Amino acid sequence: MIEMIRPLDVEGGEITLRSRNIGLHKRGTGALLELEQLFSDAKGPLYRIVSGIFLVGARDFEEAGVTNSESVAVPNRQPDRVAEVVIDQTLPLLHRCALRGPRARFR
Repeated sequence: MIEMIRPLDVEGGEITLRSRNIGLHKRGTGALLELEQLFSDAKGPLYRIVSGIFLVGARDFEEAGVTNSESVAVPNRQPDRVAEVVIDQTLPLLHRCALRGPRARFR
């Protein structure tokens, strides 16, 4: 979510960005970490951005903070558009090598 609190000053100026975690919530097989970024200048807040990150496999934690997430009903119809992308068959192999780090050896 992007919220414009007030427009940027046309004269320019220095903008400060402050980030904070606003919530941590259990979601299925992991957790949802919600973040807030606040852009401000000398006159006060300009923009507020709320975003989330899914942490796969997160467990053994206590929920905290607020949530901005909402359940969205999936429409019962065909999609508006379909995109098909052909990828190279060796891409999964490259991905596996990259996950092993810079010192991975090819076998």
